[in-house]
Amino acid sequence: MGTLQINGGAIIKNTAAPYGGGVFNNGLFEMNGGTIAGNTAHDGGGIYIDQGELNLYGGTITSNKAANNGGGICVSKGRLKQFSGEISGNTAVRGGGGIYCSDRSGLRSNYELNGGKIFNNTAKNGGGLYMSYSTFHFTGGKMTGNTAERGGGVYMYGGVFQQSDGEISNNKTTANASGYPANGGGIYFYAGSDTEYHYELAGGKISDNTAEAVGGGVHVETGTFEMSGGEISGNTAEQGGGVNISM
Repeated sequence: MGTLQINGGAIIKNTAAPYGGGVFNNGLFEMNGGTIAGNTAHDGGGIYIDQGELNLYGGTITSNKAANNGGGICVSKGRLKQFSGEISGNTAVRGGGGIYCSDRSGLRSNYELNGGKIFNNTAKNGGGLYMSYSTFHFTGGKMTGNTAERGGGVYMYGGVFQQSDGEISNNKTTANASGYPANGGGIYFYAGSDTEYHYELAGGKISDNTAEAVGGGVHVETGTFEMSGGEISGNTAEQGGGVNISM
């Protein structure tokens, strides 16, 4: 297994078809500084992780574009741990303007957000983050100013979301041409019929998010939302300004 370490410098304006405009990784990737910017791919405009691991300690991932999923970072059956750094201004046509993380083979993909900032990213679903059949541990950091048709901050389709700290704020959903309601300004959560998938809020803050339809802070389409701590405040929607639960 190879190892990539980036401590400075820039990877800019590269193109790949289909995966990893800036970097394709199926080994160990540690980013402590530097910039990955202006890259383009079908999936993973900035970085594509294929059964590898990325530890993000610093640096900037910005202004990358994906024609499909993961404008900044796309994770497929891999692990992403973020302790610092910025993921900003990235776009994806479908899911995960900032980050897309998916594993249909059973919750092996994992994203741990412990610090840093994910902001001003845009996608159809999950402006900041799109998670599919994966696990998201949110213990610190900030997700703010992201925009999507559904799930302005986070779009979770199957999987486990555990939040004990951190902030999801000032994200929004906008009207769309696809016919789906613009739900979940901060978080959109869909579990389907699988009882294993759920969202646990034990700490942190979900604030000042906006949905044009329902669920300004949190919209749960199906599944279980367990709240034992934290704060949901200042969110806005036509229905369920703070939390909207549907069946």
